[in-house]
Amino acid sequence: MNQQNIADELAIRNHYAAYTYAVDDHNVATWIDMFTPDARIDMSTFRVGQQLMQVGNTFINGTIT
Repeated sequence: MNQQNIADELAIRNHYAAYTYAVDDHNVATWIDMFTPDARIDMSTFRVGQQLMQVGNTFINGTIT
């Protein structure tokens, strides 16, 4: 592995860790920020997917601060 590969691997691991902490902490703002604006997420197969989508949509619509 060269330095760029190591840096890329570390960035991916850090992003994954931040994502899991955001989910575990129910931090919707951070969770939403983990994605690019054009991201499409299919949460239908996740047990809590519908709840997350409802909370996320509520946040996006500005009813949660």
